[in-house]
Amino acid sequence: MIDINGLVCEVREINLRTTLVLTRDDKFILLPNTLLTKNELINWTHSISSSRFEVSVGVDYSSDIDLVMKVMKEVCEQQEGVLNVPAPFVRFNDFGDSSLLFTVYFWCENVFRVENIKSQIRHDLFYKFRQHNISIPFPQRVVHMSPNS
Repeated sequence: MIDINGLVCEVREINLRTTLVLTRDDKFILLPNTLLTKNELINWTHSISSSRFEVSVGVDYSSDIDLVMKVMKEVCEQQEGVLNVPAPFVRFNDFGDSSLLFTVYFWCENVFRVENIKSQIRHDLFYKFRQHNISIPFPQRVVHMSPNS
């Protein structure tokens, strides 16, 4: 699995001048090898079959942060395709403009289709948060208008 300029793909065949890759959109692309050697290339699975991924979410400032972290970790641990070792973990990343920002980190071997797993984690988080009365706020802005407008 490689990432070349934001294109995540699976290497299928390496030839003298070109490399055949399969994208996450199930499209085969023939890349010139010069593209692979001249640009930044990320090898997601160089010597191991798993990689770390993340899902981030912001919650209301009135939320119980310990409960948020517990729910996020449990959702990840229960998700098919997420590895138990290393175990998923959650970070309280920052105080945002409209929300408290959290990220759950997890490892997965299905690097090629991990976007489906991330989508399912977001789906499950949405419903688990509802069950625990944890809200995901809308951004809030204050607008001041002049009476002469």
